[in-house]
Amino acid sequence: MKTRLFSFVLLFLILSSCASDTDTMTDISEHIREIPSANYIAHITASFPGREVKFSLNYVYSKDGDDRASVISPEELTGISMTHSEKSSHIEFDGARLEFGSLDESGLSPFSALPKLITVWTNGNFEECTSTRIYNRDAYMLVSRISDGGTDAEYRSWFSKDNLTPLYAEIFSDGERVIQCEFERAESN
Repeated sequence: MKTRLFSFVLLFLILSSCASDTDTMTDISEHIREIPSANYIAHITASFPGREVKFSLNYVYSKDGDDRASVISPEELTGISMTHSEKSSHIEFDGARLEFGSLDESGLSPFSALPKLITVWTNGNFEECTSTRIYNRDAYMLVSRISDGGTDAEYRSWFSKDNLTPLYAEIFSDGERVIQCEFERAESN
């Protein structure tokens, strides 16, 4: 009898935990979908074969318009900006549009990483949710796996438990981490 009771309680706790994780994942996706606009500083590290590229962007997300990112460091790259919409994305510098290198067959690049992350977050197709800590803050770590363009991608994202804002994200392509992104909330323009 005690074994059955223990098994029932254990099963109940496991199922309650799964329901709670599902609610958390849904809450985060709904929260992001409801934000009309947001302004972040994103510190990105992109890993190409044999080299890494590090830069920081001022990223302005707009629910109903185009997203815009401007390079703020390193100084040699300031002035480069990106505009992203559902229909197209392009990089601009001094009036010229530039093509940026792709990290995998799905078209992932250092500049497309932020729009891809936001798409993953708003779609809410998360497979895992874990309570954790990052940067001395309580956080949720969510994982989403997507097959895109012949490439298997995994998106790991950490959100603040306090206000559900993004803190950090990693993107893996075919098992290799190709993007790391640390977020800071920026003042609105």
